[in-house]
Amino acid sequence: MKTTRLFILCAIIAVLMTGCGVYNPMTVHIPLIHERGEVQLEGALLPTTRWPVPLDMRASVAWGITNHLAVQAAIDPFRAYSQAMAGLYFPQENNFVWEIYVGAGTGMGRQSNIGGMEPWTIPRGTFRSVFVQGDAGWLEMTRKGHLDLAFSLKTGV
Repeated sequence: MKTTRLFILCAIIAVLMTGCGVYNPMTVHIPLIHERGEVQLEGALLPTTRWPVPLDMRASVAWGITNHLAVQAAIDPFRAYSQAMAGLYFPQENNFVWEIYVGAGTGMGRQSNIGGMEPWTIPRGTFRSVFVQGDAGWLEMTRKGHLDLAFSLKTGV
């Protein structure tokens, strides 16, 4: 019994150690469009440790074009990332929504100065991604505000 527990603990630690030391993922945008003509605007200012710019910005817009077709676009200028997607949404009773989107994104990756590399030798690279994203969630409008609860699976290359 102790051997099994020790093996499971070692396996979990080994899996966690193979990942990135610091990982800053892109935000998954989940529109949850519920009806034709609905427009959603989203924006954020986030504190960072980068100098001389102490804030990071992100913005997105989503629009329900028809009763089941929606589009969404997002930009993250300081991380040099943008994406656009189009897809279908299926509103259900009780403010529940199913969505499926296909999209593409582009951006620029940077390697941090880990391991004593000189700043001028830090590699940069551009990337492009194509993805499929499935969403499911609830929309709740109350007198005190608006609350969305959603789950998403985004996969691509």
